[in-house]
Amino acid sequence: MVTITSISSKAASDNAEAISDLKKRLKELSQYNDHIFHAEALEPKRLCDAIHFALSQTDMTDSSRLIIYRFFNEALLKQLSTLYSALNNLL
Repeated sequence: MVTITSISSKAASDNAEAISDLKKRLKELSQYNDHIFHAEALEPKRLCDAIHFALSQTDMTDSSRLIIYRFFNEALLKQLSTLYSALNNLL
């Protein structure tokens, strides 16, 4: 869990401004759409919690989970700035 927490914290720190902008936009949308937009849904912590929960439901060894967490960090979390930028531009 320490690994996923540190990955989440770094991703949040690296994307703090974009996350803040996106949260403001989603909060604004939620006022007009019966709260179907959750402002914190795309935060790195939520994404990491989801992968942690999914892996906790398996019988994988800790070393296998660690490999998946590292892959998750490289494949998704390091690319979040692109996602946040695109979302902020759309909204």
